[in-house]
Amino acid sequence: MQSDIHHSDDNGAREATESSQLTTSFSTPNRLARRRYAGRSTGVLTNNNPRYKQIFRILATFALIRAFLQVAPLANAATQNSAQPVNAVIEWNRTLLAIVRTPGAQPATIHSTRNFAIVHAAMYDAVNNIEGKFSPYLVSLPNVPRSASEIAAADAAAHDVLVSLYPAFQASLDRELQQDLVQLPDNERKAQGVAVGQAVAAKLLAARSTDGANVTPPLYLPGSQPGELPVDATELRASGFYAVA
Repeated sequence: MQSDIHHSDDNGAREATESSQLTTSFSTPNRLARRRYAGRSTGVLTNNNPRYKQIFRILATFALIRAFLQVAPLANAATQNSAQPVNAVIEWNRTLLAIVRTPGAQPATIHSTRNFAIVHAAMYDAVNNIEGKFSPYLVSLPNVPRSASEIAAADAAAHDVLVSLYPAFQASLDRELQQDLVQLPDNERKAQGVAVGQAVAAKLLAARSTDGANVTPPLYLPGSQPGELPVDATELRASGFYAVA
């Protein structure tokens, strides 16, 4: 027992001595001791320590793996989205936007929103005549086969409406329709869809032909009285929005 006590006292004395020496090394102006201890305490962070080099490599590897796992799903999603075909309604809407932005394509006396309404109404009724889920906007065809291609119907309806409204663009519109139809299987379903789209477009255009959009506006006579616009007739003619005497 006494030996254990003495042994414990020896260990405690040694720890106290080492602690005292360490304290002395910082409190005394011994530069050599400071360098030695600083070298020992910071040596674990130097590039020459093999253990910490290995730890750094492992952490860097984990960081790269994590970054890859985060980026890979986004890349796959982008690839899948780019491979998906463009919705037919969106595609023909873009086509009409390109037309109305062409200088001189849109008549000055007819607002382009009318033509957008006709195109989208035709595509809606064409598809709805096949699905039959909703009330028709205007056109309800008899005996429409449920097997008809809805995409072909939307393509044909939009094409025929745009050709009627913008005959100067028929060549490019014909090419776009053929490019769309060639992507569909060449079978009876496609032929049925085209027939539905053409029938809906014809009926919708006939109904809108008497909506007053094509009426020649009355002649405008500039004047100087209250309520009259004292604008030079030449300027009004140049604007394209007025028929001036």
